[in-house]
Amino acid sequence: MVRSSASEKTRGPKTEFLGRQPDSRVSHYASRCRALLFTGEEDFGMVPLEVNAAGRPVIAFRGGGAMETVIEGVTGIFLTNRPGPLWRMRLRSLRVACGTS
Repeated sequence: MVRSSASEKTRGPKTEFLGRQPDSRVSHYASRCRALLFTGEEDFGMVPLEVNAAGRPVIAFRGGGAMETVIEGVTGIFLTNRPGPLWRMRLRSLRVACGTS
């Protein structure tokens, strides 16, 4: 599990790798995130399902198990290319649509 939060203004964002966490902690973070950015291509991933179950959207690479569990435009969106300029553009548009810009 990775947790990211804003730290001091001069230091910028902080990302912390937490490793395996208890289900209660995963549920806590899943229910409070803006969205899950799922860049992996797994046969089947539980993380997108856990985040969707918490009522949060998934932004996923179009491939692997995400194709079976994410409903485009309903529970998340797909991006065809690997992370890069297109992802940044889509994330900015998502922030505007969610009112978080």
